[in-house]
Amino acid sequence: MAAELRLLSFNVRFGRYAGARLTAAGEQIENERIDVVVLQEVMHRAQVKRLQRVMTSFPHSVSHRTGPMVRAGLVIFSRWPVERQDLLSFGRAAARPSLDQWLKPKGALIVHLRVDNQAVVIIDTHLQHNPLGNWSHVNRYTAREQFELQRLAGAIGKLSSDSSLVVAGDFNVPAGSWLLGQFLASHGLRDAMGPSREPA
Repeated sequence: MAAELRLLSFNVRFGRYAGARLTAAGEQIENERIDVVVLQEVMHRAQVKRLQRVMTSFPHSVSHRTGPMVRAGLVIFSRWPVERQDLLSFGRAAARPSLDQWLKPKGALIVHLRVDNQAVVIIDTHLQHNPLGNWSHVNRYTAREQFELQRLAGAIGKLSSDSSLVVAGDFNVPAGSWLLGQFLASHGLRDAMGPSREPA
């Protein structure tokens, strides 16, 4: 029988009032029936500690840090034990990244959990923002998103087929787009949002 897992993905939007948003979000999450929380744009170690203070029923939290900074801004909180973790960095875009892209390089945080004695892999990711809203093949931002999705697909291909897999986060691509469809088809993944066309 498959284990039940309740997961929340949330981009906390780094910037002004981020601390207050984190506290409010953490307090709300603490009172919900959620097993795993995957967060994006948690940029500082102090912000992780702020969340840990209010999300006390989540004994396991995972992030990778360089000094005071959280790498890729990715953090996972879990009520289930963490067996293994890894960070995949997409690297900075070669073609003159903006200041925002330079400060917030993208990647994927990969966590292996044990849920009711079943192996589950959770991937928290945040892809390049496409400020042009143009997902044609000739747009350089689209090309960058495609590259990052290919890197992510490559990492998935190295995982054990015995584990259940959940990939969540801020994809910054439209649901139903060729980009997302290509990524899902690469490993037979299913879009949990179904026919929804909300941003992924």
